Amino acid sequence: MVILFYILLFPVRFGGCTNNIIETKNVTVGETVRLKCPRKTSALLSWIRVIPGTLPELLGKSSHHTKDSHFTTKMESGSFDLVIKNPRVDDTGVYFCMTEKSAFLKRVDLTVVGEYLIQGKNDAEEEMCYSTPVFTRSKAQPDRGRLKDKETVYSEVRTPVTGN
Repeated sequence: MVILFYILLFPVRFGGCTNNIIETKNVTVGETVRLKCPRKTSALLSWIRVIPGTLPELLGKSSHHTKDSHFTTKMESGSFDLVIKNPRVDDTGVYFCMTEKSAFLKRVDLTVVGEYLIQGKNDAEEEMCYSTPVFTRSKAQPDRGRLKDKETVYSEVRTPVTGN
Protein backbone atom coordinates (compact mmCIF):
# COMPACT_ATOMS: atom_id res chain seq x y z
CA MET A 1 0.00 0.00 0.00
CA VAL A 2 2.86 2.39 0.81
CA ILE A 3 4.44 1.60 -2.55
CA LEU A 4 1.16 2.41 -4.34
CA PHE A 5 1.01 5.73 -2.49
CA TYR A 6 4.55 6.68 -3.56
CA ILE A 7 3.92 5.54 -7.14
CA LEU A 8 0.82 7.75 -7.21
CA LEU A 9 2.71 10.73 -5.79
CA PHE A 10 5.96 10.24 -7.79
CA PRO A 11 4.75 12.32 -10.77
CA VAL A 12 3.41 14.89 -8.32
CA ARG A 13 6.72 15.35 -6.53
CA PHE A 14 8.99 15.12 -9.57
CA GLY A 15 6.74 16.14 -12.45
CA GLY A 16 8.26 19.59 -12.78
CA CYS A 17 5.03 21.52 -12.30
CA THR A 18 5.62 25.20 -11.70
CA ASN A 19 2.07 26.31 -10.91
CA ASN A 20 1.42 24.11 -7.87
CA ILE A 21 -1.20 25.43 -5.50
CA ILE A 22 -1.27 24.20 -1.90
CA GLU A 23 -4.11 25.33 0.34
CA THR A 24 -5.03 24.64 3.97
CA LYS A 25 -8.74 24.74 4.76
CA ASN A 26 -10.44 24.36 8.16
CA VAL A 27 -14.21 23.89 8.28
CA THR A 28 -16.81 22.97 10.86
CA VAL A 29 -18.86 19.76 10.71
CA GLY A 30 -21.88 20.33 8.46
CA GLU A 31 -20.47 23.48 6.77
CA THR A 32 -20.56 22.95 2.98
CA VAL A 33 -17.07 23.33 1.50
CA ARG A 34 -16.05 24.02 -2.11
CA LEU A 35 -12.56 23.07 -3.31
CA LYS A 36 -11.60 24.86 -6.55
CA CYS A 37 -9.08 23.53 -9.04
CA PRO A 38 -7.81 25.94 -11.73
CA ARG A 39 -8.64 24.81 -15.27
CA LYS A 40 -6.70 26.50 -18.04
CA THR A 41 -6.88 23.78 -20.71
CA SER A 42 -9.33 21.12 -21.83
CA ALA A 43 -7.33 18.34 -20.13
CA LEU A 44 -9.32 15.81 -18.11
CA LEU A 45 -9.13 16.52 -14.38
CA SER A 46 -9.74 14.38 -11.29
CA TRP A 47 -10.24 15.00 -7.58
CA ILE A 48 -8.56 12.39 -5.35
CA ARG A 49 -8.69 12.11 -1.55
CA VAL A 50 -5.89 10.62 0.56
CA ILE A 51 -6.61 9.78 4.19
CA PRO A 52 -3.71 8.35 6.23
CA GLY A 53 -3.97 4.57 6.51
CA THR A 54 -6.23 4.17 3.46
CA LEU A 55 -5.77 3.87 -0.29
CA PRO A 56 -6.26 7.00 -2.42
CA GLU A 57 -9.92 7.45 -3.37
CA LEU A 58 -11.13 8.87 -6.69
CA LEU A 59 -13.94 11.33 -5.94
CA GLY A 60 -14.76 12.58 -9.43
CA LYS A 61 -13.57 13.29 -12.96
CA SER A 62 -14.28 16.22 -15.23
CA SER A 63 -15.36 13.82 -18.01
CA HIS A 64 -18.44 12.77 -16.02
CA HIS A 65 -19.65 14.73 -13.03
CA THR A 66 -20.18 13.05 -9.70
CA LYS A 67 -23.33 13.94 -7.84
CA ASP A 68 -24.38 12.25 -4.63
CA SER A 69 -25.58 13.46 -1.26
CA HIS A 70 -22.01 14.03 -0.03
CA PHE A 71 -19.62 14.74 -2.96
CA THR A 72 -20.41 16.70 -6.13
CA THR A 73 -18.02 17.72 -8.89
CA LYS A 74 -18.81 20.69 -11.12
CA MET A 75 -17.12 22.23 -14.13
CA GLU A 76 -17.24 26.00 -13.62
CA SER A 77 -15.80 28.80 -15.72
CA GLY A 78 -12.04 28.47 -15.22
CA SER A 79 -12.23 25.78 -12.52
CA PHE A 80 -13.18 22.18 -11.75
CA ASP A 81 -14.79 22.18 -8.29
CA LEU A 82 -15.39 19.54 -5.64
CA VAL A 83 -18.28 20.35 -3.29
CA ILE A 84 -18.54 18.46 0.00
CA LYS A 85 -21.99 18.74 1.57
CA ASN A 86 -22.34 18.17 5.32
CA PRO A 87 -18.66 17.29 5.85
CA ARG A 88 -17.83 15.00 8.77
CA VAL A 89 -14.69 14.78 10.90
CA ASP A 90 -13.70 11.67 8.92
CA ASP A 91 -13.57 13.80 5.73
CA THR A 92 -10.35 15.30 7.12
CA GLY A 93 -7.55 14.48 4.67
CA VAL A 94 -5.50 15.64 1.72
CA TYR A 95 -7.39 16.36 -1.51
CA PHE A 96 -5.57 16.49 -4.86
CA CYS A 97 -6.72 17.85 -8.20
CA MET A 98 -4.71 16.22 -10.99
CA THR A 99 -4.67 15.97 -14.76
CA GLU A 100 -5.10 12.64 -16.56
CA LYS A 101 -1.30 12.51 -16.91
CA SER A 102 -0.91 12.82 -13.10
CA ALA A 103 0.24 16.44 -13.16
CA PHE A 104 -0.52 18.02 -9.82
CA LEU A 105 -2.67 21.17 -10.10
CA LYS A 106 -3.85 21.70 -6.54
CA ARG A 107 -3.51 20.21 -3.07
CA VAL A 108 -5.95 21.02 -0.26
CA ASP A 109 -5.23 19.95 3.31
CA LEU A 110 -8.77 19.82 4.70
CA THR A 111 -9.52 19.64 8.43
CA VAL A 112 -13.10 19.20 9.61
CA VAL A 113 -13.64 20.01 13.29
CA GLY A 114 -16.63 19.57 15.62
CA GLU A 115 -19.30 22.25 15.94
CA TYR A 116 -19.31 25.05 18.49
CA LEU A 117 -22.46 25.66 20.49
CA ILE A 118 -22.91 29.09 22.08
CA GLN A 119 -25.60 29.63 24.69
CA GLY A 120 -26.50 32.68 26.73
CA LYS A 121 -29.71 34.18 28.09
CA ASN A 122 -28.96 37.88 27.67
CA ASP A 123 -26.15 40.37 27.08
CA ALA A 124 -25.45 40.74 30.80
CA GLU A 125 -24.74 37.02 31.17
CA GLU A 126 -21.48 35.50 30.11
CA GLU A 127 -21.72 33.33 27.03
CA MET A 128 -21.27 29.64 27.66
CA CYS A 129 -19.35 27.89 24.93
CA TYR A 130 -19.37 24.13 24.36
CA SER A 131 -17.27 22.32 21.82
CA THR A 132 -17.58 18.83 20.40
CA PRO A 133 -14.24 17.10 21.08
CA VAL A 134 -12.15 15.77 18.21
CA PHE A 135 -10.48 12.46 19.03
CA THR A 136 -7.38 10.91 17.51
CA ARG A 137 -5.94 7.51 18.33
CA SER A 138 -2.47 6.07 18.46
CA LYS A 139 -1.16 2.67 19.54
CA ALA A 140 0.98 2.70 22.69
CA GLN A 141 4.73 2.19 22.25
CA PRO A 142 6.31 -1.18 23.15
CA ASP A 143 7.07 -1.48 26.87
CA ARG A 144 10.05 -3.60 28.00
CA GLY A 145 10.21 -5.54 24.75
CA ARG A 146 6.55 -6.62 24.78
CA LEU A 147 3.72 -5.03 22.81
CA LYS A 148 0.65 -4.01 24.75
CA ASP A 149 -2.73 -3.64 23.11
CA LYS A 150 -3.52 -0.20 24.56
CA GLU A 151 -4.90 2.89 22.95
CA THR A 152 -4.25 6.46 23.96
CA VAL A 153 -7.01 8.90 23.10
CA TYR A 154 -6.35 12.64 22.81
CA SER A 155 -9.01 15.31 22.85
CA GLU A 156 -8.75 18.70 21.20
CA VAL A 157 -11.15 21.40 22.39
CA ARG A 158 -11.21 24.78 20.68
CA THR A 159 -13.17 27.72 21.99
CA PRO A 160 -13.75 30.98 20.17
CA VAL A 161 -12.34 34.17 21.68
CA THR A 162 -14.93 36.88 22.26
CA GLY A 163 -14.24 40.52 23.07
CA ASN A 164 -15.95 42.56 25.77
